[in-house]
Amino acid sequence: EITPTDVVEYRASWKWKSGVTRQKAQQNLRGFLRSCCTDNLKSLLDVLRPIKLSKADNARLEPQPFTEEELTKLLAQVSKTFPETEKAARVTALIHCQVATGLAIRDTVQLERTNLADGWLRIKRQKTGKPVRQKLDASLHRELIKVTNGNPKYVFWNGTSLPESATGLWQKDLKRLMQDAGLWIKGNLSHRFRDTAVDFWLGQGWSLGDVADALGDSIAIVERHYKSLESKRSEERLAKLPVRSWGASQ
Repeated sequence: EITPTDVVEYRASWKWKSGVTRQKAQQNLRGFLRSCCTDNLKSLLDVLRPIKLSKADNARLEPQPFTEEELTKLLAQVSKTFPETEKAARVTALIHCQVATGLAIRDTVQLERTNLADGWLRIKRQKTGKPVRQKLDASLHRELIKVTNGNPKYVFWNGTSLPESATGLWQKDLKRLMQDAGLWIKGNLSHRFRDTAVDFWLGQGWSLGDVADALGDSIAIVERHYKSLESKRSEERLAKLPVRSWGASQ
């Protein structure tokens, strides 16, 4: 009984200013229509024209890696925001882990001890199911094992609460920490650690293929999300290469 007019009017009722949010809502709407409409599906999908992103939307989607100075400031703030020693150690370890590995927050929170066997990080991403394999720095490996505090399975999660709830609590802590350090950017929280990891890797000469393998993403996705960082790092490398000089007398 759903008509194209119903679909158009429903989408027109959305009040979100963010084009990204509206794109996601339309993606969900299209999925719903595919699941429950058959005879009139094409006419319903045809009226859902693509939602274009504004300049502000694109600016918000740009990577926002921490500089080394900002990262130092953030880590120095941990013990001030969380004076309890055990809590501070766990927050520090989580930041170290995300910045070093580029893991998404959900994957980090659900990290298991078995994922760290032999000093290697081996997981399948919660979002995509794609594998992630990285050789961990020895000191980071020791730090992660230490903060498990006897938990037989998980590093940062007790395993009893819902994973979404546990992730939400960690996000709340990280927001508070970034606000205290004066480094919080609205709408961009733990993903900045992933951006920071990619920025470092590109600066060290990693290829986009290497980055994609480390993140558990395709090269196409990495190119789309991190094109600006890759361009910046390419210019930095090119600036160090010798160039022909004709000199004043030539």
